[in-house]
Amino acid sequence: MTEPRDIRQAGAWGHLMALAVFAVMVGVVAGVLALLNWAPTTLETLSAREFTSVEEAERTFGLVPVEVPAYFPEPLAWPPTRVLAQKAPYEAVVLEFSVVPQGVPRLVIARSASDGFRLAPGERLAEVRETGRVMLHDRVSATIESGPCADGSACGQIGWEGEGGYRYVVFMRAPGAELVRLAESMMR
Repeated sequence: MTEPRDIRQAGAWGHLMALAVFAVMVGVVAGVLALLNWAPTTLETLSAREFTSVEEAERTFGLVPVEVPAYFPEPLAWPPTRVLAQKAPYEAVVLEFSVVPQGVPRLVIARSASDGFRLAPGERLAEVRETGRVMLHDRVSATIESGPCADGSACGQIGWEGEGGYRYVVFMRAPGAELVRLAESMMR
């Protein structure tokens, strides 16, 4: 026959178990709250934002190096006046070139990992009047379009599928002839 247990020992054991369960639950709740706090912060750091240089955007997001033109029509030149990039929900980089700082972009170069990416309304054709196909360096098929910008000035854009599945779009506030030369200068 076994001896009866001391009621105080059983009560102490029960309190110890309750305390352990409580501690585990507090840990689980703290973990869930930390995850909920981490997710928006992480997504926010990967969403679109402005950078001071292309190199900073590449370094911050771990981007594949961005193809940049070797040729710029006058009076535009390197570096871009504005660099935008994002890693989520898909990778995209936008380079804007203006004649004067804070001015309306005369040239916009965009690279995106999504077919759904679109330039901002002020950085694309208001109406497509002409569309054609051109070969860049006799190896890459591109679509070239021309028409007026929202302000009525002559604009053009060219788009093609580049290496790594990236989609390139080059928009310029000028007739389309310079677009082919600029796009070809981006290919290595």
